[in-house]
Formats: sequence, C-alpha cells, structure tokens
Amino acid sequence: MRNRIPTKQGFVCVGTILGAHGIKGEVKFKLALENEDIVKNYGVPVDEDGTPFSITSWRQGPKGPLVKFKNIPTREDAEEFRGTALFVPREEFPELEEDELYYSDLEGMTVLNHKGDKIGKVGSVFSNGAQDVFTVFGKGNEVLLPYTDDTIATSDLEAKTITLTEFADEFFNL
Repeated sequence: MRNRIPTKQGFVCVGTILGAHGIKGEVKFKLALENEDIVKNYGVPVDEDGTPFSITSWRQGPKGPLVKFKNIPTREDAEEFRGTALFVPREEFPELEEDELYYSDLEGMTVLNHKGDKIGKVGSVFSNGAQDVFTVFGKGNEVLLPYTDDTIATSDLEAKTITLTEFADEFFNL
C-alpha cells in the first residue's frame, strides 16, 4: 500500500490522525512533513471540511508524535477521527530553500520529457520510506517515478513544469 499524502486546494497536509493513545483523547499522529515545528507553529490545522484542530499538547512517543487536540476530549472521540488528514494553509508556511518544495507544489504540474514534449501531469506524491515518489498520468497510463536527480532534470514551480532526464523517459517507452 502506498503512503499517499491527502490533498486540499490551497493547503498543505501536515499529517494524519492514526488512532487513540490512552483514555484522555490523545492521538497517535503521522507527520507528512519532515519538520514538526511547522505543524506546531504555523496556523491551526483543519480537516478536509475546514474544522479546526487546535493543538493543546504535543510530545514524542516511541513511534512518533502523540498529540492532544482541543476538540478531541475522549478516547472514543480519538477513535472516531482515525484517518483524518489535517491541513495548514499554504501561505502560512515559511519560504523554502531553492532546492526544496512541498508535495502539494508538485501536484498538477505538467511533466515534459527531456526534449520538452508533454507526456502527462503529476497526480499524487508520496514517500515510500526511502525516497519521494510522484505519479505521472498520461496517455492512459500511470507511471511512478522517484523524485531524484536521476529522473528530474528541472522543476519550474512558476511554469508548473517538471522536465525529466533522458533516463526517466525510458519509463514511458519514449
């Protein structure tokens, strides 16, 4: 099963509630970002419907963050929110370094082969644990590519294009 990051237009997914921890509404939380400070310091996360999830406590558990949200007072409530993805508005995020980007920035970008011909669009982006992977939809097929220097020649966020390397073109039988 792939670890696809949920999407919400204009927002960045910061993580997902995995389930209850203890009896007082604390939840196990799976981060979708490398830096947990972004979740804790850049706005109040909301669910897909826009319901706010204000964080009242955050601590590190043995397998990841354990979080208490204002609107989850009991274990039963925590179980009810299992699988809920939380988002923060994109404009709340700090500016990135030149070689960094958020998954949400890639989604919907046009993918070009190394010659500049359009071959598809980026669907979802996820991590398989070893690297970031993006899905390219085009010509009736779906191709999964690692987001690495071996496959990406350039990423132009302003033009919303990703140009593949000649090596990556081989995945598309070009």
